[in-house]
Amino acid sequence: VIFETLAYIFITVWSLYLLVLMRNEDKRFPNYYIFFFLFIIAYDIIDLIALRMLAYPSEEMRALFLSEGDKMLFQAGRTVLALIIWGTYIKVSRRAKHTFVK
Repeated sequence: VIFETLAYIFITVWSLYLLVLMRNEDKRFPNYYIFFFLFIIAYDIIDLIALRMLAYPSEEMRALFLSEGDKMLFQAGRTVLALIIWGTYIKVSRRAKHTFVK
């Protein structure tokens, strides 16, 4: 619970910081944006591993929590896909460089 709370606080603060960087067209924005996605992917993987390591009081609880794990795995896959698409766009596109970076 503490890990998740700290991670969500970090994600919220980092999101706000990214908004400031984007608004100011700071040259650090593309790299920090990619780091943001990498952090979320790492968080999802660590959270999934922790979920699988838990001791469950019953088989029904185990099935319920592991089905949540499958949803988390799907979400991590979507985040990887978003990183590939948007990370590439921000790093390669001339238009994105003119939009997000001075």
